[in-house]
Amino acid sequence: MTAAGEVATRPAGRPRSPEVDEAISDAVIDELAEHGWDGLTVEGVAARAGVGKATIYRRHPSKVDLLIAAAERLVGQHELPPDTGSLDGDVRALGRSYVRMMTRSRLGPLVPATIAATVRSPELARVQRRFMAQQLTGLSQVISRAVDRGELPGDADVDLFVEMLLGTLFYRIFVSKRPVDDRAVDALADRLLAAFA
Repeated sequence: MTAAGEVATRPAGRPRSPEVDEAISDAVIDELAEHGWDGLTVEGVAARAGVGKATIYRRHPSKVDLLIAAAERLVGQHELPPDTGSLDGDVRALGRSYVRMMTRSRLGPLVPATIAATVRSPELARVQRRFMAQQLTGLSQVISRAVDRGELPGDADVDLFVEMLLGTLFYRIFVSKRPVDDRAVDALADRLLAAFA
């Protein structure tokens, strides 16, 4: 019984389990890698994660929400943009970090599959553009710091620099399939630094 003037409140439900969230995200990635965007279903994710469909719908109302949550969890596991104290060091570290993420992590296969799916899903395309804009904003900090330190001119096109670095690496990893080792990253960094300095 509550005292006069007090409002009775229902106890909060059980807190969400991080283990369940992780199992669902892992299942989304595995299902996407195996079946593609068109074959990704809540039923398949639920079966692979060992949870009921209702558990998934409470967290993620749509396939797009499922994919966003999985991608954000994976991105959160990777390194922040480097700060080595110099543009030269930052660009090389950023390039190496990107190559590792795309070739040695579970996020790598998710990227081309998601890009391919955006052709058929306008909603996913909008989400992908917003997600990429957020990522580029974080990476642009590397170049902005160089401008602040005087290593690049104040009118340097920060977005273009990041797009040229990551776009070139993306093309080599996923399109031309040419090897991308530390020497390749260093050669690209040298050319970009010479072009923008």
